[in-house]
Amino acid sequence: KCSAAAIAEKWFVSGDLLDTLSSTAVRDAYDCAPKRHRAQFLCALNRVSKAEAQQNENCMRGTWQKVLAQFPELNIWHELLHKLRGRIWTIPDDVQSEETVSENCDPKVSTWAQNWRRVISDVLPCGMLEAIPHTDKEVRRLAAALWHDMTMWADKECDVSQHFELFKFERGPAAAEAMEWAFIPATDLLLLVGEGMVGCSAEGLFTAEEKSGRRSFYAARRAHGLAPKRGLSAENTEEQRNTKRAKLNRGPTKVVIL
Repeated sequence: KCSAAAIAEKWFVSGDLLDTLSSTAVRDAYDCAPKRHRAQFLCALNRVSKAEAQQNENCMRGTWQKVLAQFPELNIWHELLHKLRGRIWTIPDDVQSEETVSENCDPKVSTWAQNWRRVISDVLPCGMLEAIPHTDKEVRRLAAALWHDMTMWADKECDVSQHFELFKFERGPAAAEAMEWAFIPATDLLLLVGEGMVGCSAEGLFTAEEKSGRRSFYAARRAHGLAPKRGLSAENTEEQRNTKRAKLNRGPTKVVIL
């Protein structure tokens, strides 16, 4: 088994591992890998760079410039995260200038993000007790729904079609054509929306809030009013709503009482 402390020490003290990431051999391996593995590698590389920057007061080793040059896709991922962050943190309307924003005003968590943070808190366990792996079915359901919500918003509000290509499935065999996403950045998404609340380790995901037990994703979504609307209240086109009304008005429903 590998010692986590030894690997961390080798990463931060020695520059050998970082030099390896900036090599042409790693780039060649990246280009030959399946799309889902490339996307996962980019997300992991981004988290490692953020962790080093936070540990060293936003200072990073010079070798990172070589890594960024070797993987320009990281810049696209950074831009997408910045755009998605705009839906989570909002600036009060009375703030006019950028100077006022930076000096006298702290961004506030949006109402949309507050609801999702409550769901995340219900689904993830308390970090003092345990952590759940990224493959947990409730975490996967949570990440898929959150990613769908975020991408639907981004398509309407931002020009991010190029950014989402990092994660979209490459059209190939007929059996895979129905799949839209090759990889969903679940960890990054939960850390982004749950900033200051969600943590991640080798054991899995957890929340910093003290609590006992956890809810299923569907139960948490219903509890906080995020369950999708059904029937005429659903967000459909006018034509779809008219079709539903026509079906309801065709005739009385026969009810058999046993």
